[in-house]
Amino acid sequence: MRTTTASWTVTPLARTAAQLLAAITLAGLIIRVILATEQFGSFFSGVSHLFQFFTIATNTLVLWVMGSMSLNRPVHRILQHATVVSIVGVGIIFHALLSHAGAQHGLDGLANLITHTLVPSLTLFWWLAFADLRSTRWRDSLFSLIWPSAYCVYALVRAEYSNFYPYPFINLETLGWIGLLKSVGNLSLAFLVLALLTIAYARTYAKLILK
Repeated sequence: MRTTTASWTVTPLARTAAQLLAAITLAGLIIRVILATEQFGSFFSGVSHLFQFFTIATNTLVLWVMGSMSLNRPVHRILQHATVVSIVGVGIIFHALLSHAGAQHGLDGLANLITHTLVPSLTLFWWLAFADLRSTRWRDSLFSLIWPSAYCVYALVRAEYSNFYPYPFINLETLGWIGLLKSVGNLSLAFLVLALLTIAYARTYAKLILK
């Protein structure tokens, strides 16, 4: 049986793949919560610390999107694409800018592998395999900027009270306002380029293969 909306059709295979991806994402988040609880001494302190990071927030978004579709609740194509762009951005930023921070082993290394590599790559593959690529529009790229932009505002507001900046590229104390604006502008441009690239691929694939 297929469940349809105006923007997307959930097939049994897409639903099964979403269930598997949701399970993997949940496993990574659970490991992170366990480690943070041990580090900060309580569940709530650990979770509060974790949700200062774009990685955790975006993995949670992936969990919600894939969990919804696992339950036969289709998610609009724009939110699907925005989620893909954000989580792929997580993987790219980590491997390009942050992975040099030091090798991690055990559960910490496993959590890193899941949240920074497996979930981004599998989410992208899921979208390419099961999303309605024919319906992608160039303007969808603008919606992909909402989640990263909202996160930057949220992280900066939290940092005003905690004095903790989760990433060096949004550290107001070291960058200053001019440097911060440049950094956020560069990040926004990077996410926009990534969104346009994925849309270009989707439209080309739909035109040449799915016609």
